[in-house]
Amino acid sequence: MVATGKRSPAVVDIVVAGIALVALQLEVWIWWVVSEEGPKTVASVLALAMTVPLVWRRTRPVASFVALQSVHAIWLLVAPPRGSLVPFLIELLALFSFAQATPPRVAFAGFSATVGLEVYFVAGTTNSFADYMFILAFVAAAWATGQAVRARQIRADALFEQTVRLEVEKEEQAREAVDAERARIARELHDIVSHALSVMVVQAAAAEQVLTTDPPAAGAALRNVQEAGRGARLELRRMLGLMRTTDDAPQLDPQPHVEHLDGLVREFTDAGMSIVLNVTGTAPEIPAGVGLTAYRVVQEALTNAVKHGCGRSAEVTVGYGPDAMTLQVVNPVSGPLGFDGGYGLVGMRERLELYGGDLSLGANGDGRFRLRARLPYAEVAR
Repeated sequence: MVATGKRSPAVVDIVVAGIALVALQLEVWIWWVVSEEGPKTVASVLALAMTVPLVWRRTRPVASFVALQSVHAIWLLVAPPRGSLVPFLIELLALFSFAQATPPRVAFAGFSATVGLEVYFVAGTTNSFADYMFILAFVAAAWATGQAVRARQIRADALFEQTVRLEVEKEEQAREAVDAERARIARELHDIVSHALSVMVVQAAAAEQVLTTDPPAAGAALRNVQEAGRGARLELRRMLGLMRTTDDAPQLDPQPHVEHLDGLVREFTDAGMSIVLNVTGTAPEIPAGVGLTAYRVVQEALTNAVKHGCGRSAEVTVGYGPDAMTLQVVNPVSGPLGFDGGYGLVGMRERLELYGGDLSLGANGDGRFRLRARLPYAEVAR
């Protein structure tokens, strides 16, 4: 069990009721004037009956308030506590709790009942205008404070509910974005695998035709079948691990590849951007899925540059290393952030993680935003 150091409201109310009871009993047995305020025994019993309802002032505010005010009314009828202050303070506490827990109309009814009791008390004792104003001012303050606390709590609860609702909606939207991106990846991988299988069928047919007449050519065709089969197997494993909806029809258009980045750059250039494409190193034979992922990462980064770039320019660098390629997109930004952190980033990370890659992004410190991705060539199925 973990101790939080915070007392429960029920314990606090019991302690408050206990303190009020002790204070009222001390007042009765020490300062009570029997000739003016009645027998001490009667006053002591009434004091007990008046303080006990404070225990339920928050759990059952209406019943607690009605019970306490009823006892107070009986006390004023039997023997008004002329010189006693504690009953008045208890009544203010009860009115505050009642106003805090009830809507304005109900709370105002409690306020009116309290005012009526106090007016009756002053009228039967001092009948002084100053006493009227003094008591009414404190009663009004207790009621107004309770209503103000209630309004603040309602606003806090509404804000909390709104925050929770927004968090749930945000998580749902992020989940939908991931699902949509995975479905899109699945469609693209479907096309890749379909292409590989088509190659296998064509090469197998060619090998069959020259199997007896040209064995070396048949062997080369069979090796091509073997190579295409390996690639298709790896892509198929990834595709089976992705989530996809039943209405996702495979696309028949050829999928883009990192080798097609010059065409992507031309598209953005025709749209009015100024883009510099740098390629370093020698490109090895890159698997279709890896090449497609690299293409999509650059595409999303350039789309983001259009949204946030202040100069409508970008620099794209593709570096081919021995084991992996690096992709870097740098563009000037108009504000402190260069990426909105939205669902494009979700899809980008999904793609890179699928192929064992990683992503880093942030400000360069020179007013430009840099996005850098590393993508291994090796296809290790997950």
